Amino acid sequence: MPMNQFTFPQTQAIIKGLLNTSNPTKQEIGQRFAYFLGFTRGQKSPNDGIDGLIENKE
Repeated sequence: MPMNQFTFPQTQAIIKGLLNTSNPTKQEIGQRFAYFLGFTRGQKSPNDGIDGLIENKE
């Protein structure tokens, strides 16, 4: 099976793993996703959330 084709159990395991991580880890993952997708990374907020925005980088 090619690496880009996950089965449902694999996808479910990845999602559960992300949801069960600590808040600081979720913040880091969120910032890395934003960077990878070309978004502006938000600052880590005091409530353990990621505040970010999508803007045009010109």
